[in-house]
Amino acid sequence: DWLNDAHITYEDASYNPRPITIGPGILLQRVTPTNSRQAVLNLGGGRNYQDKGQNGISFQDDFTYFGWQGHTIKAGVKYKSVELSAFEQNPYNAQYAFDIDESFTVPNQVVFSSLVPGVQPAVSKNKQFGIYLQDDWEVNENLTLNLGLRWDYEQTPTYSDFVLHPELASALRGWTNIQNADYDIEDYISNGSNRDSFKGAIQPRIGFSYDLNADQRHVIFGGAGRAYDRNLFDNLARERTKGVFR
Repeated sequence: DWLNDAHITYEDASYNPRPITIGPGILLQRVTPTNSRQAVLNLGGGRNYQDKGQNGISFQDDFTYFGWQGHTIKAGVKYKSVELSAFEQNPYNAQYAFDIDESFTVPNQVVFSSLVPGVQPAVSKNKQFGIYLQDDWEVNENLTLNLGLRWDYEQTPTYSDFVLHPELASALRGWTNIQNADYDIEDYISNGSNRDSFKGAIQPRIGFSYDLNADQRHVIFGGAGRAYDRNLFDNLARERTKGVFR
């Protein structure tokens, strides 16, 4: 009258687009009277360089109990320990833009980047936890209810422990453009101790199916619930990945 399904898994995934050609990028463009740039032809070394990935282990256990008449109880737990990393440099190759109506030899815009000494790529040892409980309740031969509750939690140390560079924090606080903004800039300046992992991912759900004639020919079903997506590490890490190069 019960079934247990347990998994131990390991994952190792990477995403690392990078230029085929290492060298200057040549951007032939037409600059309009409004100073917008229309691409005509791109040659040479590309802009995009990324090195991102995650690896780690997880344990998951799902339990189903059939021994209570009229009810099917489902419960489960999952824990994952995973290391995430992110690095990007854009542009990786210097990009030389030429206005084809002006010159093919003298660029009118050059964009390039250089790594900031001592700044490290974003690496975070995350812990993820989830737990749920659900009852599939056969109220009668016509009606079945699905009642469930789930909770998820994740720790991302690279984000919660991040400290914004003091010079940048000072520049933001003194920037006149945001003095009368409809938000408080302090909400976006991290000092390493003012960010907490989100604990409110409580997700109730209720569903039903109603068999009109109890013969499984015409069944009306529906439901409602709340769900939370995880915060993507690629977004949380931008404070670090955008600060590794000038």
